[in-house]
Amino acid sequence: MLKVLTPITFTRSDSSGINMAFYIAKHQDCHITLLNCIPDIIDRSENNRTHALTSDQLSARLIKLEALVREHNTHHRFEMQIDSMLEHGYPEEVIPKIAAEKGYDLVIMTSDCSENDMKMVTGSITNDVLRKIKTSLMVVPTHYSMQKERISDVLICIDFLHRDYSAMHQLFTILLEYGCTIHCVKVNNKKPTGEEIEALNKLNDYLTQTYRGAHFRMEYILGHDFYETVNKYIAEHKIQFVTLIKKHPEHFLRRDKSSSSSKALYHIKIPILIVSH
Repeated sequence: MLKVLTPITFTRSDSSGINMAFYIAKHQDCHITLLNCIPDIIDRSENNRTHALTSDQLSARLIKLEALVREHNTHHRFEMQIDSMLEHGYPEEVIPKIAAEKGYDLVIMTSDCSENDMKMVTGSITNDVLRKIKTSLMVVPTHYSMQKERISDVLICIDFLHRDYSAMHQLFTILLEYGCTIHCVKVNNKKPTGEEIEALNKLNDYLTQTYRGAHFRMEYILGHDFYETVNKYIAEHKIQFVTLIKKHPEHFLRRDKSSSSSKALYHIKIPILIVSH
C-alpha cells in the first residue's frame, strides 16, 4: 500500500493536493495522511485555544473525507484509507522529518501561488521542503485539476545514465498503473552522439524487461531553452505530470534558487514529481 503524506493549511489550496492523492488512489491501494503543522512558540500554553481550534478543523475535514473514502472503496477496485496528524513545528522542518521517520512513499504539496504568479514560489515553504526532503515530493499548482479519469502520459526528464535507473524504480513505486505511457526524455541543444543513443537503448532494454506491462517512449528532443522545450512537449503529448530527478541533494540546502528542480516549480504549470537518486 502506497503511503502518502499530504500537508494541509485549511485554505482553498488544500483541495489540489488532496484531489491528487485521491486521483492516485484510483490506481493502487493508498493510505493518505493529512498533516497540519502548528509553528512552535515560546509559551505553548498561550496557543491552547488555537491548537484546539486547529484540532477541531482537522477532525471536521477528516470526517468529510472519510465519507468520500467509503464511496471510493465502493466504486473502485483499489482500497483507500485516510487519517490525520497534528504536529508542532515549522512545516519546512516537520514535513521532511515525519516523511522519513514514518516511512512515507510520497509527499504531496500544493504550490503557494496562482498559475499567473508561480515565480513567487521561490522562498516558499514548498521550496524549503524541496531542499531538505529525501522522500519523493509531488508539487501540485493551486487550482490544478486532472482532466482525465486515468493516468495516461507521464514525462520523466532523464540523462539515460545508469545512475538514473533508481529514479525510475521510485517512479514505479508511485505509479503502479502500468497502462500509461512513460515518456523518457532528455533535452539536447545538439544532435545526440552515438554514445548517447547507446545509453538510451540500454535504458529502454532494461525498462522493457523489468516492467513488462509498461509502455515507454524514449527520445532526445532538441532545444536551447530547457523549460520552453519541455512545456512544448507537455502540450503536444498531453502529459499529466512531470518527473524530475534531484541529483545533488547538497544544492538544496543552500538558500539560492539556482537548482533545476526549484526553477521547475514556476516554469512548469502541471504537477511535478521530484525523486532523488
